[in-house]
Amino acid sequence: MAQTASFMIGKARVIVSNKLLFSFGFDFAKARDMLIKILPKIKHLAYFSEMNFIISRTVFFNRPGTKQAVTRTYMRNGRVIKIVIFLNTTAFEDETRLLRVLAHELAHAVSNSTNLYRWIRITTEKKAFNSYKGLLATLKSGKIMLTVPFLRKKLFYLVDYVVSEGVAMVADELAAFGKFKPVPRRLAENIAEDLNYTFMHGLLFNSRSIVNKFGHAVGYYLIRDIMTAIPKIRLETIMEMDAYAVIRLHENACTRLGLQPLISITSGRGILDYNKILRLWDKKKFMPGFRL
Repeated sequence: MAQTASFMIGKARVIVSNKLLFSFGFDFAKARDMLIKILPKIKHLAYFSEMNFIISRTVFFNRPGTKQAVTRTYMRNGRVIKIVIFLNTTAFEDETRLLRVLAHELAHAVSNSTNLYRWIRITTEKKAFNSYKGLLATLKSGKIMLTVPFLRKKLFYLVDYVVSEGVAMVADELAAFGKFKPVPRRLAENIAEDLNYTFMHGLLFNSRSIVNKFGHAVGYYLIRDIMTAIPKIRLETIMEMDAYAVIRLHENACTRLGLQPLISITSGRGILDYNKILRLWDKKKFMPGFRL
């Protein structure tokens, strides 16, 4: 049985809905009380006047247990009209987990709502790039050209995805622990090297698992490097920046720290350099018959 609750957290109106197909075994009142307790602990809550949380047993209901939350930002004429966060019931298993999930998803919501290009990227991906198998089938049929402009757009979507995931991962870690955990940077460097190899050899659409790892591990250290080199910078400031600006700030931070940037745009200094890959793609003149 569906249930709904509404309450205020500061200046934000919060609406919680229970969309469970079977309501037994789940305590909606407890979930509501946990949200009332945890939400005020999240700094970037102040960005929103209204938030909608929909609780379900699965997030994107055909993949039980694979995700704890998904955020959807709805905009019209460049302005946010609604934030909806779908929460898996597993997010309510303990308060620390819920705090991290909410901090992560609300960081995505801030990034989406303050960065119009990111919202366009998400909308475009949703419409045109969500199905890798469908895209591969279209390419192999020869119905569209695998052009450099197409690949350039896809590569920038990846860079923007990395920044977005990095901001969200840092947000949930700082919300839960108040500091960075001791995670070796070499992990992110190895994954960046893997993805660079993937792109350099034209394996763009065979790289879904690497892309997913890349977005999280490399994105996390991308933001961590910035905040380590510039201790006074606020995470919310980075949330509002576009991907190009964040990458350039990352390059400057790495210069201060004496590290090689994970990604660079034009300098050629990064493990993965945006322009270097584009120049290689242009030279190879990728066509539909190119073996992906």
